[in-house]
Amino acid sequence: MTARFFLTVAIFLFAISNCYAVHGIIWRKQKQEFVQLFSIPQFAALQKENIAKHRAMEMQDMSGVVVKAVYYEVKNIVMFYDNDTKVMGACGELWPVLAEYLNFTFIPVKIEEQIFGTMLKNGTYTGLVGMLAQGKADVIMRSGYFKDRTSLVDYTTPLWKSAFHIYVRPEWLFDNSWVFTLLSPEMWFFVVCSFVILSFFGYFLQKIPMDKKHKRKNSVDFSLGDHFFYSFAMMTARGYIPDSFYNKFKILSLSKSIFAWLILLAFSSHLIYRMTNKQMTLPFTDLQTLFNNTKYILLAFRGSFSFEALNSKNIDSNGKNSFARIHFIDNAEDMQSKICNNLKKYAMYEIEDRYMALARSGCPLYAMGSYNNTWITFAVRKDFRYKKTINSAIIKLRETGLLNGLKEYWLGSKRTNKEPINFKMIDFHQVYLIFLILCYGILISLVILVLENITYYNTK
Repeated sequence: MTARFFLTVAIFLFAISNCYAVHGIIWRKQKQEFVQLFSIPQFAALQKENIAKHRAMEMQDMSGVVVKAVYYEVKNIVMFYDNDTKVMGACGELWPVLAEYLNFTFIPVKIEEQIFGTMLKNGTYTGLVGMLAQGKADVIMRSGYFKDRTSLVDYTTPLWKSAFHIYVRPEWLFDNSWVFTLLSPEMWFFVVCSFVILSFFGYFLQKIPMDKKHKRKNSVDFSLGDHFFYSFAMMTARGYIPDSFYNKFKILSLSKSIFAWLILLAFSSHLIYRMTNKQMTLPFTDLQTLFNNTKYILLAFRGSFSFEALNSKNIDSNGKNSFARIHFIDNAEDMQSKICNNLKKYAMYEIEDRYMALARSGCPLYAMGSYNNTWITFAVRKDFRYKKTINSAIIKLRETGLLNGLKEYWLGSKRTNKEPINFKMIDFHQVYLIFLILCYGILISLVILVLENITYYNTK
């Protein structure tokens, strides 16, 4: 019995240390029911001891610890000043705050070469990753979470999420097809059908035989072509309409005039907006259409951690290598200025948060596509023992709103592509009342026609 008890305690001790089974239950033989695991004093004490141990590991005393953080200068993200002994920016300014909160000594290290790190033939790494691998730094002040590099570095709690986009300046053009797209296809169908039906209806209506005594004075029989021509003139409010045609069936003619006036009113109310409105036209939709359908040159930052991923996309639909259409720039700020100087020649492959930081003084571009979504975080050495302590401090900064405040201050409001308010064609549901007026006019004309014939035959 004693061995069984200690075995159970050992199993639950292992579960507690690895799983934190807060809502676990256990069968209590004395009560003949399931009870919460930590309602038992022995397990509650073990759980309390385990939590205290983990908290102690997470919040280690960093007094006297020296943390070297390395990065290259990027405007509004990591900027060095005071002889490169201090940093500021969306990511850089977090480290003095962490140093003050955790009481460690922070030493920024600036490198001139803007490259995250590539492996050489001898197995060593260059750039920021190389600095960590060689023990010259403990932390990279800004990094994306890259799964392929988890064997080289560890990552702290993410700061925010970002993605790569293709940035290009859209063209704003007038839509010359407004005469066809002003009304919906359903609306065009009803208007044309109404025009045809009314023309045939008027033509056959005059064919009804009438006694010469009751026939209107100066009444003229018009051909089917005349009915089409004059009905069209009436419905478009253009051209001369003979009085004999208009007065032949006054109520029907009046209802057609009202119908035409209301349709033209609805048409003209949208016409000015449609003719003066410009629509945004993008020269391509993704990387494939950029290479296949345009002559744009894609600019990309050589130091980006997605450098290899972008190279794998350099094949067009014909199987040809389109590497010549991609220009890799060594400096992110130079890439922004290059595209702004020639917007019709270049497009840019850039990560969102860096674009937001640099675009505050640059030209506005449109982001399209979303590639290589990643978390922006800090990269640390594999043997960095204070990673959990840094993680806990970052969580505290996020809870107090300081992290979001720094991001908002340095990167500005999140730049999203506001979808333009698209013009909505005039739909039948918007103007069905106009058609009802026309239908009522036709019905009233038919009723009067029937009454006239009944009166005629009764008085004959």
